[in-house]
Amino acid sequence: MQDVIERNPRDIQNKIVYFTIIMGIIGGLSITSLFFVIMILFTSFNDGLSVFWDLIIWIVPLIIGFGIQVGLYTYMKMNLTYKRDLLATKASLTAAGGTSAVSMLACCAHHLTDILPFMGVSVLATFFIDYQKVFLAIGISSNLIGMCIMLKNIVEYKLYIENGLFKYFNVLNMKYLLRGTILGSIIFSLTILINTLI
Repeated sequence: MQDVIERNPRDIQNKIVYFTIIMGIIGGLSITSLFFVIMILFTSFNDGLSVFWDLIIWIVPLIIGFGIQVGLYTYMKMNLTYKRDLLATKASLTAAGGTSAVSMLACCAHHLTDILPFMGVSVLATFFIDYQKVFLAIGISSNLIGMCIMLKNIVEYKLYIENGLFKYFNVLNMKYLLRGTILGSIIFSLTILINTLI
């Protein structure tokens, strides 16, 4: 009698996808909560809500992008665990995770404007207020680049099942997609910077 029960790869992938979606939602909710906690600590809930509505076209893409990155990272990590024989993927996963961390820092850099005056650095706070949209644009750009890096790694190291959603990315040249996203992100961020300076 065989003691080892064979698991259906489709069932495992379905569980990975469900967990990935849950982690992405938790990631988006976490960064939203962080925003409101910081705003409540340094101003008030009403002021935080006012800032949120004033910057909604910047903050919502950051929230969604961060949630997607958390989901993609979770997807990669769980598939990597499932496919332990892909040792080369670990280095790429670390690089992609580093991009997510940079994106998170760029995303939250504009919150320095809330605490710097209390630290006696009002000149620096003024700088961050003046360039708040530039930091938000860099955060959105970093999110897009991070997502492309993770998608490239998922496709390159075949961290998906044959008939899954990511098979459609296999027809794209992920290297060109990543380069195009980097170039587009630079143009987007520079456009916002130039618009801020004018």
